Amino acid sequence: MGYSIQANTASGVEIDYFHYNSKETDRPLHKVLGVGYLKDQTRLTRPYSLGNLLEAKSKLMDISNTLGEQDFLDRAISEAKDSRKPIYITFN
Repeated sequence: MGYSIQANTASGVEIDYFHYNSKETDRPLHKVLGVGYLKDQTRLTRPYSLGNLLEAKSKLMDISNTLGEQDFLDRAISEAKDSRKPIYITFN
């Protein structure tokens, strides 16, 4: 069990997936993407533009140096640049 974050294209193709343990209290991706702590079994999907993702990456660099989280955002940014469409990120 834990908290997962999944990035998808507008057509539903998965870009990347990140998982936090349920014991982790500091979840930097939630913070930089503007999502508070979700209660168990809550699912939230939000669209993020290229600008939103770049801003989140900038904030992440200030609060965390975890490569896995940076890679997640890098893949989402790359896909947003290529497709020129928003990326849909699902939190649960």
